Amino acid sequence: MLVFTGSALLEKAFSIATSLARVKGLDLQVLIPAADPGEQTRLQARVQELERSKDLRIRFRGLTETAPARLIQVLQASSQGPLFLPCEPPNLQGEPLQGLINAIGNPVFLVRARSADRE
Repeated sequence: MLVFTGSALLEKAFSIATSLARVKGLDLQVLIPAADPGEQTRLQARVQELERSKDLRIRFRGLTETAPARLIQVLQASSQGPLFLPCEPPNLQGEPLQGLINAIGNPVFLVRARSADRE
């Protein structure tokens, strides 16, 4: 599963997630955390644009409540494979991020900027 926020970092992680899904013969699950339905639609269109080959089945899930506790609940219920997770403000840093990682049993790929990119 890829938690897609539309950032440049997640676009890079998308190519890794799609490659892994293809190798394993799996659908790619994409979770879009955005409170606004219009933003969810825009991000879904961006994912479809990134998947140019159209040979991979992508299953989307929107998440309108983006608090870490809700994200944990959704991930525990729906994700069985590796998780590609952004370390981006405001919610996915520090203790909330650590709590999320500890709460799920999936392998986690953290996607973050280099220190120089974050300043």
